[in-house]
Amino acid sequence: MAEAAPRVYDLGIDTAADDASLALLRGEEVVGERAWHVDSTMSRELLAQLDGLLVEAGATREEIADRKSTRLNSSH
Repeated sequence: MAEAAPRVYDLGIDTAADDASLALLRGEEVVGERAWHVDSTMSRELLAQLDGLLVEAGATREEIADRKSTRLNSSH
């Protein structure tokens, strides 16, 4: 019996303002997303939100693709 291919997710992060958002994608499918207003420190809230998003999606940090991409929207 063939072993199932490992799940690989892409993680989108937007922390450019006091409002932040995360999106978890598998291919073209958005499997989870979160948006919130940052009340304390970005790093503390970001990690907590990421953990919650991964639990909801049934994913782990190890399944996030290591693409080392820093594509920015340069519309300004």
